[in-house]
Amino acid sequence: MDRNWLGNLPPHNPAASSQNRRILVIEPSQELPLALRGVTGVSITIARLRSLDSEFLTRTAPHVVLSPLLTAEFDILDLTRRLQSLGYRGHLRAYTPRLPDVHVICKEVATIWPELNFEVYQIDPEDTQQ
Repeated sequence: MDRNWLGNLPPHNPAASSQNRRILVIEPSQELPLALRGVTGVSITIARLRSLDSEFLTRTAPHVVLSPLLTAEFDILDLTRRLQSLGYRGHLRAYTPRLPDVHVICKEVATIWPELNFEVYQIDPEDTQQ
């Protein structure tokens, strides 16, 4: 499976620390794609939205923030606003089951933060099975 949806992470350098490529996963759900489980050469940090503040972002320094599109507590628009207010400069990726038109979501995110590198990763049912 193509893992480019994670964004332009720095190239993996086995001689360097695995800390050189960092993914922050916010509130992972059961639908966390198998594609993420197969990624190597990265540091993955899992966090709750409520723990996301400027100190946490500085400490973890993620290249990519990955989150479900929608949870019971927040949606990707809430997370977009939070990241923007904290000065985040990396990529944002959302994952969700297949939707009829993800471009609508991308437009909404772009309305909030036009410069953000944002994509929606649509999960097929087979992507969530072991």
